[in-house]
Amino acid sequence: MAEHFDIIKIAEATYGEVYRLAMKKVLGGWSRAQESVLKIMALKVPGTRLPRHLGDNMSGVNSVKSEVETLIRMTPIPGFTYFRDVRVMEGRLPAPFITAWKEYNEEVGHSKSSFPDPSSSGTYRPSQLWAVIEMQNAGEDLENFQVVNPVQVWDIFWGVCLSLARGEATAKFEHRDLHLGNICVQHPDEDENDSRLGAISEQEHLPRSGISGLKTTIIDYTLARAEMTDDVEGVARIPSQRVAFSDLNKDPDLFEGYGSGQYDVYRQMRSMLYFGDPFQTFQKSQVTKNPDTNWECYRPITNVLWLYHLLATLQDRLMEYRRIGSNETSEKALKDNVNNSQRRLTELVSGSQAKEGMKIGVLQYKTDSPLTARLEILRNLMEPRKMENMKVRSAGDVVTEAHKQGWLDDPNIKDDSGRERRLSVSDWSDA
Repeated sequence: MAEHFDIIKIAEATYGEVYRLAMKKVLGGWSRAQESVLKIMALKVPGTRLPRHLGDNMSGVNSVKSEVETLIRMTPIPGFTYFRDVRVMEGRLPAPFITAWKEYNEEVGHSKSSFPDPSSSGTYRPSQLWAVIEMQNAGEDLENFQVVNPVQVWDIFWGVCLSLARGEATAKFEHRDLHLGNICVQHPDEDENDSRLGAISEQEHLPRSGISGLKTTIIDYTLARAEMTDDVEGVARIPSQRVAFSDLNKDPDLFEGYGSGQYDVYRQMRSMLYFGDPFQTFQKSQVTKNPDTNWECYRPITNVLWLYHLLATLQDRLMEYRRIGSNETSEKALKDNVNNSQRRLTELVSGSQAKEGMKIGVLQYKTDSPLTARLEILRNLMEPRKMENMKVRSAGDVVTEAHKQGWLDDPNIKDDSGRERRLSVSDWSDA
């Protein structure tokens, strides 16, 4: 493997580490867009006693099984990561992966890894089992991506929302862990010629979606919930299991975190599940009082909670970016984000107006204020503190409301049978 690929650690998931296989040279018939990433998880074998500092970072076999089933189930749906393979390996990580681990841990800006040093003799045993999941590389995670204008925020949000809506319609899908690290973005190829990028509302000359050319992909289904089918055409056969899900009550530490808005969403999800109110205080006794209420239940409003978190975080990041100016923003963000957006917007807006409004680091053009206003309306539509009066109870409902406002085209999305169905509040009810 090391002969053909550079091994680069790019991220840490809840129970696994993610490595990119970067081609040393482009092979015939392949492009860099087809590169793979490997999610590597140390397996916790039933009956094995481990020190807590090791066991807390390991994955249970059933948890990995559920994640792989969900990966296979969601692969055919646009906007979800493409699953390639899964293997179980035994032993210690090979030297190139250890090197990649050390380089990641030493990078400027990275705090100490949550996972133990794989080269240390006191960490993993020689007989350690690993689950290795191979997926197609989906680009850069949003945690490390700097949005520089409202169009990017708009496109990223709708890319994720439409994917979730398709997932709901097809598999009654809930992600349940959709923080910025679990959303990837890719810039389009320079020569891409997609007619959708020219879609502008004739009334207001505002983009509906797709102007930035950014492509979003939802990744990491460790905590997700999805309904299974016995067979997914063209992918693989899934063992019979009606619902793949993770019992979050078995991981109480998940709900104890602070310091980031994502931890609030975990608690809001749990309170929504048991009370229908994201801000009602949860007591452990609720689990035994309501035995029929559990994480197998379908509550797509959790997707709305994460969509609100996504939009609010992107807006806050854009505001901070504009406050500090482009001088403190990375050269990569300027080159990849600003120039790419400028090129596309110049094609869509009259040249003189576009160029006059462009600034390095911040794009000011005639759609800025109206689009920012739309984003605020959208944010208020999903505000968790207004839950009682909310019109939206799923990602599908958010799409439907956007269609009513004239923000998106027809929200009909094909379900698993290939039939078109309009996404609505009725999709919130349990199966």
